[in-house]
Amino acid sequence: MKYSHRTIRNAVGVILILMPLFITAVAGAQSPHGLLAQAQATAAPETVYVVHAEPEPEPCVRTCFERKGFLLGINAGWGGASFGYRTNRTSVTEDPFHGGFGGLRFGYAVSNSIAFTLEGFGVGVYDDKYEDSGIGAGFVAVTWWPEAGGFFLRMGFGGGGGELVRRSDGEKIKMTDRSAALFGLGYEFRLTEKFALGLAVDAFGLDLDLGSDHEEDWAGGGGASIQFNWYL
Repeated sequence: MKYSHRTIRNAVGVILILMPLFITAVAGAQSPHGLLAQAQATAAPETVYVVHAEPEPEPCVRTCFERKGFLLGINAGWGGASFGYRTNRTSVTEDPFHGGFGGLRFGYAVSNSIAFTLEGFGVGVYDDKYEDSGIGAGFVAVTWWPEAGGFFLRMGFGGGGGELVRRSDGEKIKMTDRSAALFGLGYEFRLTEKFALGLAVDAFGLDLDLGSDHEEDWAGGGGASIQFNWYL
């Protein structure tokens, strides 16, 4: 087959026109960017994984105290102690003798709201007419701070004794190894991370057996105090 010079010339012209476009296309396809574009175009759709993070616990606000751990406490204040009895279904409590009131505690807070402690409370009383005397007791106690705030309630059971004058006849009664119960409440203010200052009111009672004709006999003590607690 023979081609005329015009046909060949036209063919060469078309080739010269298309060659730059062909070279540009080939170069673009072989460049890193071109290869990446081709790979992205042909790659399988990317799988997206959604990770749900656990919500962080709410931080302790101003009214919430961190207490968990060992604690040590002291109470110092003013109180009183007296005898009481019940006869013919009537309870009678004598006028108290007044004096210094105090307490000690050591224990462990299992959470910001609950602590188990060993507590000791006592009242040293005096009167111009009688000799100085006093009663005290030791307790296994639990303290509860509702909502981990400053207000607290405590109660405990244990034993104690002492000496106290019975006003009805002026006799000084000696008490030993008597069962005892404690109840108290108050409010503490957290001054530092490890220290709290509070106000407390506590009362305890000793169950007595005085051999009288009373249905029940007891001695009680209590008082209001400033409370110092250290959270170790």
